[in-house]
Amino acid sequence: MFLTDSDYATLIRPEDLDVAHDSTPTNREQAEKMAQAEISSALRSRYDVEAVFIAKGEDRNAEVVMWMLDIALYHMHARMSKRMGMETRKERYDSVKATLRQVAKGWHTPDLPLLNGDTGHPIRFNSEPKLNHSW
Repeated sequence: MFLTDSDYATLIRPEDLDVAHDSTPTNREQAEKMAQAEISSALRSRYDVEAVFIAKGEDRNAEVVMWMLDIALYHMHARMSKRMGMETRKERYDSVKATLRQVAKGWHTPDLPLLNGDTGHPIRFNSEPKLNHSW
């Protein structure tokens, strides 16, 4: 997957992570898939999301890693009893969602690979072929 154990260690202790996903790798994988889907939906119109999520190690964009961690941890904590630590996760999740809305509108431009032909500007100029009517 895109995230590693050492990525999680920046935001949550390993023993707390085990509690968050019930020590079940499938719960963690599902939370990461949901996070990737949320991020992809915001980036897809302008950025090459396949290239973003296929990157490994140091080639990954640090901002995308942070977004994935916050969203995945939010989803893992949402299923916990009494929602332990949910306030912090909710605040970080809301922050990521607000940033992703800004990315989708073109107000925030992360350093990510653009789609072919995209200049990175929200306005594109183009025209139809010139008409030449001869009567």
